Amino acid sequence: MIQTSNAKIMCSVHGPRHRHGTKYMVDDDIGSLECEVKYGGPLSGLSEKDMTSLGIILLNRILLTYLLIIYKEINLSSLVKSSIESAIKLSSYPKSVISLHIVILESDIVLSGNNCHYNDYNAAVIVASLALADASIEMYDIVSSCTGILFTHSLTHSLTYLLTYLLTRSLV
Repeated sequence: MIQTSNAKIMCSVHGPRHRHGTKYMVDDDIGSLECEVKYGGPLSGLSEKDMTSLGIILLNRILLTYLLIIYKEINLSSLVKSSIESAIKLSSYPKSVISLHIVILESDIVLSGNNCHYNDYNAAVIVASLALADASIEMYDIVSSCTGILFTHSLTHSLTYLLTYLLTRSLV
């Protein structure tokens, strides 16, 4: 588990285990990686029965939010897998599967222009890389990730300067 500012993320590694079934239609000389990202928020434990008891108006908002979370989970799973997969020596694990299970307990919000988005990708990549290293999975290197902000023709990784400028409307 890692905690960066407001984000809390856990990751578990299962494997390498023997690959079986037709799900893995890949070369037998190299292993494969599975990655699953889930949000552990207040909506993750709701069943359909719980949702129907909340009422029609609230139900529509909850279902829309729930669908957006599912879409984001699928998108993050794909992004984290593509980032981590190239760092693992999959040739050392023929006919095997390594599974990553990432649970985002709390999200970190990052401001971006007039919008704000959750910066879960960076923390998920870092926690997955550290979990693989802790599980003694052979890797070429540890994968790291960060967000950069281009502001007034200069690149910064800290939001302090940007927030100070936006709040005071002057350069510090």
